[in-house]
Amino acid sequence: MADVTATVITCNEEKTIQACLESLTWVKEIVVVDSGSSDRTLEICREYTEKVFHNPWAGFIGQKNVALSLSTYDWILNVDADERVSEELRRAIERTLAAPRHDGYWMTRRNYFLGRWMRHGGWYPDRVLRLFDRRKGQFGGMDPHAYFVIPEGSAGFIDGDLIHLTYRDLSHYIQKQDWYTGISAEQQVTRGRQPGSVTGVELLLRAFMKFVQRYLLKRGFLDGMHGLIAAAGASYFNVIKYAKVWELGLRTEPGQRIEGRQEGWRDRRNASAITPLAGRNTWTAGVSALVITRNEEKNIRQCLESVSWADEIVVVDAFSEDRTVEISRRFTDKVYLNPWLGFPAQRNFGLGRTGKQWVLILDADERVTPEAREEMLAYVSRIDHDGVVAYQVPRRNYFFGRWLRWGGTFPDPQWRLFKRGFVRYDETTLDTPIVGGASGMFRNPIDHFTGRSIHQRLRKLDAETGFKVREIVARRDVINWPDLTIRPLMTFLKTYLLKQGFRDGLHGLVYAVLCSLHTFARYVKAWEARTRSEAPR
Repeated sequence: MADVTATVITCNEEKTIQACLESLTWVKEIVVVDSGSSDRTLEICREYTEKVFHNPWAGFIGQKNVALSLSTYDWILNVDADERVSEELRRAIERTLAAPRHDGYWMTRRNYFLGRWMRHGGWYPDRVLRLFDRRKGQFGGMDPHAYFVIPEGSAGFIDGDLIHLTYRDLSHYIQKQDWYTGISAEQQVTRGRQPGSVTGVELLLRAFMKFVQRYLLKRGFLDGMHGLIAAAGASYFNVIKYAKVWELGLRTEPGQRIEGRQEGWRDRRNASAITPLAGRNTWTAGVSALVITRNEEKNIRQCLESVSWADEIVVVDAFSEDRTVEISRRFTDKVYLNPWLGFPAQRNFGLGRTGKQWVLILDADERVTPEAREEMLAYVSRIDHDGVVAYQVPRRNYFFGRWLRWGGTFPDPQWRLFKRGFVRYDETTLDTPIVGGASGMFRNPIDHFTGRSIHQRLRKLDAETGFKVREIVARRDVINWPDLTIRPLMTFLKTYLLKQGFRDGLHGLVYAVLCSLHTFARYVKAWEARTRSEAPR
């Protein structure tokens, strides 16, 4: 048999790389090209080969061509870190290379989605050219889809499946699709696609056609719930890919505001009572600003600057890996580190560390406007509050630098100012305080920069939907197909049509799609949790 070099490109693949390399121990040489892993990937790789190289990320095509140039032998078996060479495929390769008749060989890839081998919906047979003579060509295509191109020569077909553990769970799927769609959008613009040419009609048609193609024409429905989730996911991320093309044409600066008429109103209502905490009279008058953070270096400075007027600033950080803590300590010495347990738990932790009579709770991507500040200080300084111990504040949501006025995004009242000792958070829900007294509503809004990019919005969506799983599983015994189809569809229709999100133009459409994806992801993750809990042990 001809000698073979197996090439693998990696970046933070500690969860998958060992099984990949274990399936390649029979080849003559393994070459790994890493683009800067910060986990144990390199340590694991060096247990299997000395040929581990670093190359700054040059795209899938660039990285794979670098791996070819570092190989000793001409016959190459190219494998991704989440792939495995089956025993059947190994034997077929050994037989074929004993007397090769072609310059390259196609093989069938067996794709696993959320733990299931997908036989339909375009997933199988997924033929890829992974065994080839490197002298006959190089990698080409369009990132993130790299494939070996043989300009002159022949390619045959080889028996046996290449195992591809493509997406472990929905969170992994969202993260990888976020990455892939970003790369694909940049490639399209580089090759001449004009961001301004993207229209709402195109986005909706692409979503519809992708779902029909995957679920009906390619019979994804035969894979059951997995097939439905895969087809819907492909539909969502086809929209997101072209929305990112549109996004590349936007020019927004951090903190940009769109001026407009401030609308506000005040309301009074009673909330269910709780017993105030003992000892609250020892707290001094004034306002404590409480901010919860986790890798917020791009947001935290402007947030803390907007509350620099507060008598005290308390930051609760979940061991950020960026400069969040460093920046926070320029504004306050009350920066506490606490492992991430969700927003309610972090806020309860922070409430116990504030020392003023009133507490203003903010997210790192929120800003207190001068008008809201003056209104808050006016109310806090009053002697008679008529029993009001909590205030909701209207919120202006900015999406890609634009204030969204429709789609249910305004006034978007949020519980933000509390009299200390009269509030705590229910840690089984996402963001629901329990208030022990009467409440009121401020007139002037705070600003919320909810989505400076689709990438940022998807990261937030992934985190929020993961937290909501416990709440859904607690009240639902079964998650079925209407939860994954009708619920997301109704979310879209409610946001885009009933609440007139269409009046915000393409911003409103993209926002409505992401709201629908939020509902879809919430119930898929609940289905995953329910399926795991019911699996035999």
